Amino acid sequence: MSDGPVRLALVGTGIAARILHAPALVALGDRFEVVAVANRTPEKAEAFRRELFPGARVYRTLDEVLADPRVEAVDLLLPIAQTAAAAVATIRAGKHLITEKPVAASTREGEEVLAAAAGAKAVAAVAENYRFQPRFRTVRAILGAGDIGAPRLITWSLLWSMTPENPYAKTDWRAAPAFPGGFVLDGGVHAAAVLNLVAGPARSAQAIATRLHSVDGLDNTVSAGIEFASGTIAHLLMTWGARDKEPDMLRVFGDEGEILAASDRIEVRTPAGTREHPIDSGADGYREEFEDFYEAIRAQRPPGVTIADAFDDMAVIEAILASAASGHREPVRTARR
Repeated sequence: MSDGPVRLALVGTGIAARILHAPALVALGDRFEVVAVANRTPEKAEAFRRELFPGARVYRTLDEVLADPRVEAVDLLLPIAQTAAAAVATIRAGKHLITEKPVAASTREGEEVLAAAAGAKAVAAVAENYRFQPRFRTVRAILGAGDIGAPRLITWSLLWSMTPENPYAKTDWRAAPAFPGGFVLDGGVHAAAVLNLVAGPARSAQAIATRLHSVDGLDNTVSAGIEFASGTIAHLLMTWGARDKEPDMLRVFGDEGEILAASDRIEVRTPAGTREHPIDSGADGYREEFEDFYEAIRAQRPPGVTIADAFDDMAVIEAILASAASGHREPVRTARR
């Protein structure tokens, strides 16, 4: 494994860069050196640089970043409608890539990213932090150990709040989305990632949708039944219309027991009794995803979340949206591996 920090550029300096990625990168200062930041409004990039990464250069465009020979890797934090094209350009430029989710606005766009990543020497990763959170990795490990037998049913209700005052709701590209699904795509891929992690790949989805205190004029509440190739079925309820965010409980029912996964603990219930697994509820997955990205680059191995993984997550949400519109069960178009 090569030594030394990865020289990284951040393209996009908005709320996700400031609140989600920057703290992880600062904490991992021995592994990443932020050498460039870019925003189409240079004043915003300059303020971001001055506050967080004073040694970085400021650029206005991705093309300028990709032309900088100092840049080894690019962290894309762009509006969803721009992500696929930027990811393709980064991969083709030979830079290592980590991009915020979803990897594309549609499976059609996602196919272009898959094609670019196929056979590329550089690492192409997706910053899907839920796939790195201890709660969900522990659930996957318990299932892998066969502690509850074959999983048959998953239930999960996610009651999120998205008011006009929320800083994410105030983001221009979220307030007037130029991509399908609004928050159902933007946030729903997190839920799809977890379900694919523990039971995937998904095969089909059937859903209904409505609007509950919607801040972007789109449906923001869905109830979906999802069938997986393994035979597992899941019921997923998501809303961004709750007045307050409610604690959630992921439940997995198997032939020989069940798993109850809360944010701070996991219980495994079997005929032999109940066993509890404490977990680190403070680990949000952002630091972990960058640790994995660094190790993938230096060890020249695939990342923990590949373009194909993220494509499958996005494809679940696309099928949910299509089903809500058609009234029929819709297939999930997974990546061809």
